[in-house]
Amino acid sequence: MRHQQIESDARMSESSRRTADLWVHMTRIFGASWTARYGETDDGMWQAIVGELRREEVKRGLRHMLNDWTGSFPPTPAQFLAVARIPAAHRTFDTAKALAHQPSDADTARKNIAALRSMLKS
Repeated sequence: MRHQQIESDARMSESSRRTADLWVHMTRIFGASWTARYGETDDGMWQAIVGELRREEVKRGLRHMLNDWTGSFPPTPAQFLAVARIPAAHRTFDTAKALAHQPSDADTARKNIAALRSMLKS
């Protein structure tokens, strides 16, 4: 029983450290809007979120906030949790990184459309 309590305390301590680190980073990213919305320190809500995430996921979420965030400003805990858990490869399609359009001639387009129609009929 005592061993379980020690493990629980260690997890809580790690979660507290990660939450404090998250707070510093989110304050740097979002400035006064972060502290206006969530305060100078966590009330426990964010620690519960951070406690559900692995260290790599927290880092992923922070990188997304810094580089790609377009949602509400600052994010809600649920929004942070969602982007932290989703690998970048599975996020929305980034048209800026898409391959350039390859124009085709009218004959090629007609052949491709005919092939698609044939596939749809079968």
